[in-house]
Amino acid sequence: MIATWGRLYRGIFLILIIPALHSEVVSASEKEDRENRTRDDDHVITVSAANSPIKEEMGRFLIVLPREFPLSPSAIKSASFKIEPGGSHGKLMPVPPSLRREQSIALTQTPVGLEARVKLSQLPPGTFEISFKIKPSKSAWDSVKDKIQGREEPARCKHGLNLGELHAETRFQIDPSLEVADPGEAGLQTLEGIDSDKDGIRDDVQRWINEQGLGKRALTGAKQLARAKQVQILSYNNREASIAAGHKHLNAVDCMFYIMGLNGADEILAGMRTKYLNTDARIRAAIKNRANFHGQNRKIRSFSENKTRCDFDVDSVSN
Repeated sequence: MIATWGRLYRGIFLILIIPALHSEVVSASEKEDRENRTRDDDHVITVSAANSPIKEEMGRFLIVLPREFPLSPSAIKSASFKIEPGGSHGKLMPVPPSLRREQSIALTQTPVGLEARVKLSQLPPGTFEISFKIKPSKSAWDSVKDKIQGREEPARCKHGLNLGELHAETRFQIDPSLEVADPGEAGLQTLEGIDSDKDGIRDDVQRWINEQGLGKRALTGAKQLARAKQVQILSYNNREASIAAGHKHLNAVDCMFYIMGLNGADEILAGMRTKYLNTDARIRAAIKNRANFHGQNRKIRSFSENKTRCDFDVDSVSN
């Protein structure tokens, strides 16, 4: 009986003590791994797309530097970026040559790191990869290079630290709601511009409208206005067609006033006017249209009646 109780006590001891010892060993190992990862993370430059998927004109990228290298914008000699397609094989989206070439960018300080703002209107909806290169000033580099050069070579080379540079890259998305890319210079070569999806709106104007963050109702009204403007510009050489287009344009203006109110509509109208009349040929066409429309009579309606100027059912479109 005594021997039986002795074996039982030894069994209880093994059950209670050995797992505890194992727990201490595992905890120590995990702690060492965490410390190693922390030391590595302290030395890594990271970048993230703060507003991806991007639905506006500017992409905002947050760059977090190693803790041992707390650079301010004044300590940076130069910073640059370039963009490459980032989709899966067979679905790579085109990137304009101007964005594929390395180009300078200004960085601003934020409470959590450096921020880079990049105009991305020329990118179509899809996935892309952006890479940044930061060159610290000589004095900033000299103050930390001993720490950096003491690191293992693979870690230094990975981030360009042995070259006196910091490198980082990340992927981001252009939201499908932006529909088309601004064609840039290619869209300025003719009076009609480029309308790749054949919806009656120039691509540069369509992209600008989609970047404004409008509600569905205002967005639909803005596109009615954009189509009317395009027809008006292209009909300047035919007086009758120009006058008819002028009335449709004013209908669209009244529709926007009904949906957005005077102040809200004014901002969109002014912005769209600037976008549409962005070449000498388009300005001349607008002047001719104004001359064609001179002397025309138009019935003034009440604010509530402006709803009938919309070419869509306003009530069926959520705001």
